[in-house]
Amino acid sequence: MKVMLIINTQKPAAAALASEIRRALDGKGCTTALYLLDSAAMVTSGFDIAFSLGGDGTALFAARTMTAFGTPIIPLHLGTLGFIASAHPSRWLDVFSKWREGKLSEWRNAQR
Repeated sequence: MKVMLIINTQKPAAAALASEIRRALDGKGCTTALYLLDSAAMVTSGFDIAFSLGGDGTALFAARTMTAFGTPIIPLHLGTLGFIASAHPSRWLDVFSKWREGKLSEWRNAQR
């Protein structure tokens, strides 16, 4: 499984969270790639899923970039509003696991 981590470097907790996610997923046999919002061109195709680590703006960027390839996005809330990026960073593994099981909509409904 290939996972893209889209990281807003303006969010202080983003780098540590990206390291945590990468370490855990690499340990599960996944291949992870990092994209920093302030860097150059991004490889966007060939990923099974993407995490956006930031706020709503980061989630919107991820959606504009990855949707053309049909890549689902899990937006993790490191911002201030959290309207779009509503998943708490500490729950990333739970959300990812539910997605892999095909039960992400059940998890979302339980969060409301």
